[in-house]
Formats: sequence, structure tokens, C-alpha cells
Amino acid sequence: MAKLILSLFDCISWALRRAGVDYPQFRSLLGVKLTLDGRRRFTAFQQRGGKAPRNAFAGALLMNAFMGFFVAMLLLIASPLAALMLVHAFVMVVIALSLIADFSSVLLDTTDNQILQSRPITSRTILAARLAHVSTYVSLLTLSLAAASFFVGTVKYGVVFVPVFALTLVAAVCLIVGAVNVLYLLAMRLTSGERLRDIILYFQVGMTVLVIGGYQVLPRLMDMKQLATWRLADHWWVYLIPPAWFAAPVELLTSGPDTPQLVLTTLGIVAPLGMLAAALRLAPGFKEALARLEAAPESSKDASLTTGRRGRRLSLWLTRRPVERAAFDFLWCLAGRDRQFKLRTYPNIAMVFIFGALMMFTGSKGLRQTLSSLPQTHKDLLLLYMCCALAPTALLQIRYSDGYEAAWIYRAAPLANPGEVLLAAWKVVVARIVLPAFALVAVTTLVIWRASAIPDVLLAFCATLVVCALHGLLIGDRLPFSEPLGTMESSGRASRVIVYMFLAMAFGGLHYALTFVPHGVAIAIPAAALATWLALRAYGRTSWGKILAREEPSGTPTTGRQRSEKGRGSGAPSR
Repeated sequence: MAKLILSLFDCISWALRRAGVDYPQFRSLLGVKLTLDGRRRFTAFQQRGGKAPRNAFAGALLMNAFMGFFVAMLLLIASPLAALMLVHAFVMVVIALSLIADFSSVLLDTTDNQILQSRPITSRTILAARLAHVSTYVSLLTLSLAAASFFVGTVKYGVVFVPVFALTLVAAVCLIVGAVNVLYLLAMRLTSGERLRDIILYFQVGMTVLVIGGYQVLPRLMDMKQLATWRLADHWWVYLIPPAWFAAPVELLTSGPDTPQLVLTTLGIVAPLGMLAAALRLAPGFKEALARLEAAPESSKDASLTTGRRGRRLSLWLTRRPVERAAFDFLWCLAGRDRQFKLRTYPNIAMVFIFGALMMFTGSKGLRQTLSSLPQTHKDLLLLYMCCALAPTALLQIRYSDGYEAAWIYRAAPLANPGEVLLAAWKVVVARIVLPAFALVAVTTLVIWRASAIPDVLLAFCATLVVCALHGLLIGDRLPFSEPLGTMESSGRASRVIVYMFLAMAFGGLHYALTFVPHGVAIAIPAAALATWLALRAYGRTSWGKILAREEPSGTPTTGRQRSEKGRGSGAPSR
């Protein structure tokens, strides 16, 4: 496939040369990137033992085509403009999610700087190669998502639909890639180093929350009967929505030329070209900006020191033994610097509010009437126990890391009781993720339900700690940041987290039943606190034998000395 893609770029080599790109260098860089893509392991398709199938990317494309089939059915039931708007929006959203997950690691990759910066390669050539790499990946993704729409649209509108729809998809992809490029290049000019990486992280988290939240909210706002008769002239705000720009050319085929469709079509042509031109305009200095990413400015060092001091203050309150305190300080700093860990866990905080709001505000009543009637209901439990249900996912993520090879430090250290490290990791996640999320939920609950909700908040908090403690006690026997990301899917532990989510819902149902028992909620609070203390006490006594017993079935090699230590059931493996 790499040779085919390179031959396609050979056809437009003249355009790249006119843009100031050294085409032989561009072709060599793109060929290497495509070759490395063919060897890349796709986490979502890893099997037991960590082996990825050779056709993992083809499987991902088939899955995208399956999702695109259901979206393509909108072409049969909605008006042309409304249906094509939704199809383009679906394609653009999925592409945006892919760019959020992969784009920063592709565009801002600094691992090849030691090779490229010592060569006579211009910044424009490096940026063009990375843009072509991303565009190739996105094009294959787009074709898989829109394959069903091509078929359904051809049946409904005729063969002329194929070239028009293909051109609109190309324009939509160019707009997304160009816009993300402009945002990243502007950020690289305004800041550098760790601060830029933090900005990118928060942008990724915000976009993830926005897309997932919109996926949940927008279908509830749609009315299929209105979509069938939806007209452009009734809504002025359509001119501000990019999917409408790319849907208008297809409607021109069915309703003929009209001023609104011509305006939207013009926007769909001008906007992508403008974005790509702006990205090329900002390209000079791209290589130097990448070099600045490797430097850690003084402000980031000061921020790291501040984070470390904050963790040490918390460790004095939350830990008792020296080993546990040292592990807490270390893991607190590590969790604050691991961007992948934050990207996997921070969106859970926002998801609590999104799903909680959807459950609380479902119904035919207006927003003001719904808010005024909430204090007379027990819907506060939905919001509180939604946080309880999502807490185990954060605890699960702390065991995974891209740099899991460094976990040898646990066995090299003289740790007689690894349970102290596990307990310290548990407290780091609770203090960093669970407590802030629950605090926001508790404040929202107290604002709406007033002081009468205080017992509910306390019991729900204790129940959250119970669920987290049970999660650590039963499946939390993995040292923090010691496993590759793909093992979660291959080992089936993700399904166990779903079980704990249902357990949280069971606690919520029990809590609701206690509200009908006089003083039932108040009596359950100390019982839940005692259960948490007992579970954490047992969790802190986890031995090396239990950890090694869990590692052997999952395919992790152990030495003979470690197996002998496992047989004794306690004591750290020898160095």
C-alpha cells in the first residue's frame, strides 16, 4: 500500500515543488513514515499475549464502515441538506477524534530531531511530509466512514452523486487538517516546551468531552419528522456550520441553483483552501519550534516543584509509614507529569456531569420547571452515584503506561511489602481524580437540594470509597505504571470494571431504599466507613506472592528466584 500511496503523490509532485517542498526528501520521509505505520501495533486489536493481528488497521476500517452504514440511512428519511449535513458532521467528528488521539504524536514528534536537524532539510519539507502522512491516514479513514453513504446516495440521487460527494469529503478533510495545523502552529509560536504540551493536553481533553457530550445530547434534540421537511431558508445559523457548507453542493443536484446553496458552496471551497494556505504560511520555523519542545523552561520546572511540594503536604495527611509516604510522593509527581494518564482519566470528571444532567433533565418539562421540582425528588442520588460508578475507571488507568519498562525499579528496591506502594497509588488516584470529581458533584447537589442532601452526600462519598477499596482489593494487585496499555483489553479487566460500575449502581439502589427507613442513611454512614477501612487495611498487606501469581497467567515472565519468593508468599524478589 505504501508504494501505491507514494505513486499517487508522484502525480502531484509539481504542486509540492511550487509550494517550496523538496520533493525527493519529502518522498523519502513519507515512505519511512508509511513503512513504520505498517509495523505499528493497534491497541484496540491486541490479543492475549500482547500480539497484534496483521490486519488490525483493516479491522478498524471495517468497524468504521459498519458505523457509517447506519448514518447513511439518514439519506433515505431526511431532506437532502439535513441528511448530508449529518453525514458530513459524522465523518468530521470521527476524524477529529482520530486527530485528537494521534495528531499531536505525529505532528509534534521530536524523536527524529537528532537525525533530521543535522540534515539540510527545510521546515516546509518536514511539515509537508507530516501533513501528507496525516492526510493519508485520514483519507483511508474517511473512505471507510463514507462507503455506505456513497452507495445509498448513488441509489437515491444517481451516479453524479459520487464525484460531488467525493469532492465535498476532500474539502471537509482539508478543512479539519488545516484548522488543527493552524491551531498547533500558532500555539508553537506563542509558547514552547512543557507549557505547549499542557495546552495540547487540555485541548485534547476538552475536545473529547465536547464530542462525547454532543454525541449524547444532539440525538435527543433531533426530531425525525422535522428532518424530513427541514429547509435552509428557515435557519440563518446554518451558514456558521461547516457541515452545511459541504452538504449544499449535493442539494444543488436535487433542487437546482439557489442563492443560499451557492453561498454555502462557496464557503465550502474557500474555507479549506484558506486553512491550508494559512498552515503553509506558518510553516517556516516549524523545525526550530520542534527543537524548543525538547527544552524544559524554568516555568515548567517551577510548576513541577510546586506540584511536588503539594504532594508532600498531602502525604503527611494521608500516609503513615515511610515507604508508603515515599511512594505517594513519587507517584503523585509521576501522575501529574504523565499526559497519557491524564488524557485517559480527566474526561471522566466531565462525563459525570454530562450523563448526570442527561438523567436528571429527561422529560417533557421545561428547564426552569425541572430545576424547581428537583428538590422534591431523589435524583441527587443519580448524580452522586454516577461519580461512584466512574471512579474505578480512574483506578484502573494508573497501572498502564507507555514507559512500563521502567517498572523494574519496584523489584530493584528493597520492598518487603508491595501493598504499601499499591495503597499509595490508590490514595494518589483518589486524591487527584475521585475527590475533585466528587467535590464538584457534592457542591452541585448541595446548591440544588440544600442542607437536606448532606446525609446523602456523606453516604454516597463513603460508598464511593467502598467501591474504590473493593476494586483495589480484588483486581488492583498491579503495581502502578507497570503494564502496557494493550493488556487491559486482552486480559478482560475492562469487563471487571463494568461489574464494579453495576456494583456502584447497586449501592445507589440500597441508598435509595434507606431513604424510606428512619435514620437509615445516618446509620449506614459509619458502616460504610468501617468497610472502607477494613478493605484498605487488607489491600495494604498485599504480598509479592499475590502479585507474581497474577503475573504468570497473563504471560509475564518471572525468574526462578521470583517463583521461589512467590512460593514463600511474602518478601520482595531479590535483585
